[in-house]
Amino acid sequence: MNPKDIPPHDSYTAFLARLDAATANLSKRAVSLDKALAAVSLLLGPYESAVRTWERRRAQVGMELARQSGNPQTAATLNELHDMAVNMESALRDRALRVSEKLSVMQ
Repeated sequence: MNPKDIPPHDSYTAFLARLDAATANLSKRAVSLDKALAAVSLLLGPYESAVRTWERRRAQVGMELARQSGNPQTAATLNELHDMAVNMESALRDRALRVSEKLSVMQ
């Protein structure tokens, strides 16, 4: 016993209490992370699908543009459509990449 007849502090009991509290906190955070992973995963599919759709449009308009001869108005319209498809595909590919990177960080 110490000089004042006070029993020594049981640090092991305090350690276990802190460990239990940390475990409970981490369990809650793990559930939140699992929900966030599921949500971000759901975002990735539509972006990848949209990239493939605009990729197909770009290819199709590119083929039409290559076959086009003569009419400058039609060629100008096809060029506009092709440029739009290129821009949309690029923008959606960038978004899909950012979502994919976010998913990798979360995992």
